Amino acid sequence: AKGEKYSADVLHLQGVLHTIGYYPPKGKTLSDCPINGIFGNCVERAVKDFQSAHDISTTGSVGPQTREELNKFTELDEQ
Repeated sequence: AKGEKYSADVLHLQGVLHTIGYYPPKGKTLSDCPINGIFGNCVERAVKDFQSAHDISTTGSVGPQTREELNKFTELDEQ
């Protein structure tokens, strides 16, 4: 959730979003939006961009539908 700090889950989320091209969000760099485990504006924007591209309600938070869609990308890594 937004505001979460130094979380392994957020760090993993940032890594997945980076791997699939959503993080950092458009117009930003890793200097602006480092992969640091903090769920701030950059992560929220990247999640919204991902949600929009996958026809998920753009809440900016990672609920069950967003998590399920993101998991499709992490499952590819595990195969």
